[in-house]
Amino acid sequence: LLQQEDGIPIYRVKPDASRPIERVDIYYGYERDPRNRFWADANAQQIDNVWVAKCPVFDNLEPLFVLANVSYRLTSGERHEGDPKTFILSVTDAAYPNDLKKANVKVTETQNRMIDDFHRGFHDWYTLQLNNQHHWYYATRKLTDPRWSGPDGGRLIFELTTTKPENMLGVQIDTNAWRGYSGFKRVTYTAIVPLERAGKHSVQLRASDFVAEDGATLSDWYGITELAFRPADKTLPIDNTLGQWQGEVPKFASLRWEGGKLLISPKPYPEAGVNASGENGLTNPEFQKAIERSLKQ
Repeated sequence: LLQQEDGIPIYRVKPDASRPIERVDIYYGYERDPRNRFWADANAQQIDNVWVAKCPVFDNLEPLFVLANVSYRLTSGERHEGDPKTFILSVTDAAYPNDLKKANVKVTETQNRMIDDFHRGFHDWYTLQLNNQHHWYYATRKLTDPRWSGPDGGRLIFELTTTKPENMLGVQIDTNAWRGYSGFKRVTYTAIVPLERAGKHSVQLRASDFVAEDGATLSDWYGITELAFRPADKTLPIDNTLGQWQGEVPKFASLRWEGGKLLISPKPYPEAGVNASGENGLTNPEFQKAIERSLKQ
């Protein structure tokens, strides 16, 4: 439902209740390319048998995408040993700039320097090997969302706690993944952070601290499509001077931007203009062909 008194769209889900529902989650995002889209949790609220969530807008010249997941419980007769306890049915929806304009949707979201305070753990990340002290991996596409884009000349800052000394943390940034249509190629940049003692650490990184395989340094924070934390020896496996991670998997806190100037980053899409549907080139044939070419890179 786009037209609301406060100008903030809401999304409603009324799932089939013929079998037990475990939970309903509603997410929204702005990135046109779903391969890079960050899905923000809209914190759906249940009202009787309907789940409702606000989906605020940052830029009303860009589409608003919504994803709803309904988790249903499986009965014991539907599961084998080791199977998950639920299955998910999903639905997606989208509203394009002309739709937002007609409904008088307001721009209510702003840029935010606090990327993640981790009060919900790694809710906004995807994680691998969480209990493996040598192979843990945390990554997020949150920085593709313009609300958390990096400030010009700013620093990336975070805290973490380690249980053993003599560790090396790897911080990786992917730029322009799946964006062959923009004229740029995907590049991975890595920063290695020495953690000589156990305990709490505060880390500050500038763009120039991140280095690509060919030795080039990251010039600015524009074009980030993924941020990841992992043991340093897994980021640079050819460097055998980086030992395995020691101790427990680290705990992270207060990932944020400091300093610099917050700017609205240029959009990484072809200048196709707004088509008749007001979809900013989303269905433009040239844009679709460019996506197909990027898949072959």
